[in-house]
Formats: sequence, structure tokens, C-alpha cells
Amino acid sequence: MTVDDILSGFFMIGRSRKAPRVKRKNGRLTVGDKGLGRLAALRLGSSTTIISRPKSEPGIEHTTTIDWAQIDLAEAIEDIKLSITSLPTKDKSGTEIYIDQITNPLNTEDVARLTRELVLLKDPFETSDGFDVVLISKEFQEYVKRVNESYFEFANYRLVASVGKNGEGIADVYDSSGQILFSDTIPHGKSKKYKMPPAKFELWVWILSSEYFNEKTVKLPEIREWLKSIGGVHIYHRGIRVRPYGDPGFDWLDMNLARARRPEERPSTNNVIGRVIINDPKLRLDQPTNRIGFIENEVFNEVRRFAKDSLEWMGKERLKIAEARRESEKRSAPAESKNALQSLRAAVKSASQKDEKRNIEDALETFVKVKNSEMYILQDELQLYRSLATAGTTSAVFAHESSKPITVLKSSANTLERRGRKIAGERYDAQLKEPINRIRSVSNSLSSYSKFPIFHLVRRKRKITEVDLRETWQTIAELFTPLLQEAQISFSIEPPQSPCIINGSIAMIESIATNLLTNSIYALTKRGATMVERQVNVKIIHQGTTARIIHSDNGRGIQNIDIEKIWNPGETTSNQGTGFGLTIVRDSVSDLNGSVAVIPSGSLGGAEFFVTLPIK
Repeated sequence: MTVDDILSGFFMIGRSRKAPRVKRKNGRLTVGDKGLGRLAALRLGSSTTIISRPKSEPGIEHTTTIDWAQIDLAEAIEDIKLSITSLPTKDKSGTEIYIDQITNPLNTEDVARLTRELVLLKDPFETSDGFDVVLISKEFQEYVKRVNESYFEFANYRLVASVGKNGEGIADVYDSSGQILFSDTIPHGKSKKYKMPPAKFELWVWILSSEYFNEKTVKLPEIREWLKSIGGVHIYHRGIRVRPYGDPGFDWLDMNLARARRPEERPSTNNVIGRVIINDPKLRLDQPTNRIGFIENEVFNEVRRFAKDSLEWMGKERLKIAEARRESEKRSAPAESKNALQSLRAAVKSASQKDEKRNIEDALETFVKVKNSEMYILQDELQLYRSLATAGTTSAVFAHESSKPITVLKSSANTLERRGRKIAGERYDAQLKEPINRIRSVSNSLSSYSKFPIFHLVRRKRKITEVDLRETWQTIAELFTPLLQEAQISFSIEPPQSPCIINGSIAMIESIATNLLTNSIYALTKRGATMVERQVNVKIIHQGTTARIIHSDNGRGIQNIDIEKIWNPGETTSNQGTGFGLTIVRDSVSDLNGSVAVIPSGSLGGAEFFVTLPIK
């Protein structure tokens, strides 16, 4: 930058010397026009020094220093005088900015966020027209490494979709070896062409399972950590990333909702990295002043439709392959089982001694009968849990959709309070405060309900691992807190004296805790239940090689039903119940090689459940 560039461009707020439709020498169109973000960055320290060597003035270096303390003391902007020193130099053209004495020291979390932004600004996809970012830090070597590392070569699938000037698109999906699995045009059927600038959508998908990775080449935890740092689907507009698209918790393509609807073969924000690239020479996408996101006009909605159509198409194509594979396995399984049984019978017949042969044959036939019986039982259970899965995925969809009206409820309650206090004045507390607080309380409870389905559907929870009983029970209690408060139920948990770790899945333990707690809430809120001092208590006891969980409440206990029948599917004492909760508890405990028992009236007066599990 020349002296004029620094004073009339770099330090100018509210307008830009950048021509929005003129390309730089590297082919990239310019972005940004207010200068507010630059000013905010320069104020991170107590002073800022700018050194610039313009190409138009070789051998000259311009330097200026801003002392923010002096600027803060100035009464008017006109009082601020910035002096620029020009000296000869042998260094190449370029600009250096030094921000000294950072006001707030950077902790590990700050550096982690900074690293993520640097990686994404750099463009982790390693395109030739991107920026090269180098992070240097003696204290944070782990993050220095993360800026430079890449695991794209280990992706299981890669989606590449693009839209041309005519609004028509094409999409391809590649496997890990780079071979095209399937290809098609988009949009499909009678859908309208995309009314948007030409764009490209790339998505890398990892199946985060140890069976897909060679641990000698790359460690699965490394990929998980890398995805955690930069995962999600980002938007690059004119070569620069636009926030918050791809940020944690900002699922602008509803990928997690699509996965909740049909979990199989659908990626989530946790196992992908993607980018939508839009050059947009006519600036049809518009950003607000703070440069956070795009204004959601028709063009932006078309960009989102294009990306969502591509994901939906890939999901359907992958599902076709999975269905074909499953059908093939179903058809071949009976034949393989039959061949194995014939081979076993042939081996028995070849036995030399008759008595020995007869005993083995009898044992074999008994085994076959038992296995057939077991198969029929499993088929019945399969039907039961398919019904539960349907209910679960359906509720997950409704839960996701309900989050928007719940937000409106909360916002409306705040508006009502503000206007009510203004209009009613002193009468507000007496006439309006209680019903408005009631709306808030109900919306908080609804918000908790909306979190339940997706909370339980997280895939990693189904993995067999080491599970801390106290930690898992406490997590469920925290999830239920708004509901317990709404029902005026006091919950307490008595932890074990030493950790109780079991071999199982988080999902199994959560299903036990959730269903027992739900049972207690029903018992304590149904008609005829006590209205005061409602209690639920969980006690976890370490007993040598086992852990015992005692779950009790002070409801009316188990009445009007045979104590042995409460574990059967469909048996319930609540008009609102499904009768599946205790069946799931029984089956989950059984799968963990444990036992469960109940007494109708326990230590607190209500039903008391005893779950015993083997510990590690």
C-alpha cells in the first residue's frame, strides 16, 4: 500500500476502494466494503503497527503505529493525527501488521477456535487459488500441526455436484479409490431449474468405524479430532469463507434432521467436511453489515436447495446399494445355514462308534430345535423394536420441527412481559406476571421434550465400550431437569463410593435410566398422586463384582396389575403409557448380563426397582 492507500483506503470506514466486479491478479473477486472487521481486529492489543511495501514503489517501506490509548483520549476524530514514516528497504513488496500487548490473553480454547478459523480461511481443501496460512506458536504445537494436517485421502465417499449458467446441475459420487459409484443430473423430475449463480458443491464423507481404517496408517481418534476442528459444510463466496455456515451447531442443510428421519446411509455434520463454492460475479448473494451469513433471499434459498437436493440424491443412491446388499445377504443366509448344518450332520455320520454317533445326533437335533425357537423369539423382538424405531424416528422429526415454534413462544413471552410492564405498570405483577411465567415454564419443558429423540439417536452411543453408571445417570437427570421442575419433583442421586464401570453401550444404560425416570414421572403426576414433596431417588452401590442401582419414588406404587406382567410388552398402569418402557428395561438389563427386580411399595412408598449389573 502507498501512503494514500493507507490513509484513504486502509483506515477509511464505511466505504471501500475495492471494485466488487474487478478480479485480482490471482483471479479472485474482492470481498468486503465497510472496514469494520479490520478495525475490530486492529484493536485487539494496546498498539498496532502497519508496515507496507507497495509494488508501485520498489525499495520503499511505509510504517505507521496506532496507540489506542491516545486515540481513546481524543475528543474528536479530527484531533487524531497518524504519522507515516517512509524509509528505504530491500525487502519484497507486502504488508505486515503487528498487534502488541494483546488485551485478553489467549487460552487453549481461544487458540483452538483461532486454529479452526485459520484452517478454514486457508481452505483445507487445498485449492491452488486459496490463501496460504502459517501458524507459529511454541506453546501450542498441537494446533500448529492441525493447521497443516489433512485426511481427505481417507474419506469413504466424495460427492461432487455443480450448477451451470443455465440452472441445470450434475452430481457424481466417488468411492475411496476415486471410482464413480453413481452419477445423475439435478434437479430431478419436474423440479424447477436453480435460479442462482454457477456453483460447485463438494462433500467428503467418513464412516467413523475402526473396520474402515488401517490403524497403522491413520488413527481413528485423529480423524475424529480433525473433523471436530473443521467439519461441517462451509460456504466460500469469492474465495473467502462465510460464517456461520459449517460452524458447530449450525446445520444449515438440515443434515442431522435427514439422518434422524432415515438414519441409514445418511451423513451427519459430525462425519463430513464440505464446501459450496460460489464466485458470484454479479453479487446476487447479499451479506449484512456484520458479514455474518447471507441475507436469506431467493438466490440464497436456491443455493440451499441445490445442496440439499445433492445430499438427498446421494442418500437415496447409497440406500439402494445397502438394500441390495442386505437382500443378497438375506437370500444367501438360509442356504449358508443349511449347508453348514448338512456339513455338521455329515461329520456326525462319519463318527466311528455307534453309541457315540447316536448321542451326538440327539444333541445336534436338540440344538437345532433350540436355535429355531430362538430365531422365532428374535423375529418377534425384531417386530417390536421396529415399531419402537418407527416411533422414535417419527418423534425425532416432530422434535426438530417443534424447536422453531418453541423459540417463538419464548420470544413472545419476553415481548408480552415488556409490553405488559409498560401498559399495566404496577398491576403487571398482580395480573400478568404469573401467566407469562407459566408460558416460559411450559416452553422450557417443550424445549426439553424436543431434545430427547435426537439425544438418544446419536450413533456413537450404540458402540460397546466402558460406561460410567453414575455419569450416564447424571446426564439423563440433567436432560430431565426442566420436566422434573415443571412437575415439582425433587430428584437426588447417591453416587457409589468408587466408580462403577460396566462393559456395554451408553444407549443401553440411557434406555434403562430414561424409562425408569419416565415411569416415576407418570406415577407422581397422574390423578390421585401426591401434590407435595414429590421425590425420586437413585442410589448406585458398588458390590464387589457387581453394581446395584436402586430407583425409587414416593408415588402410589404398583397397583391393579400382576407384578410379573409389568415386564410384558403393552402392559401399563397409565392411560398415557405405551407399555414398552419396562420391556426395554428388562431387555437392556438382560443384554448386559444383569438382572432386574421390583417391589410394589419400597422405601419411599412408591415402586422400587433393583438393577444389578456386572462391573468391569
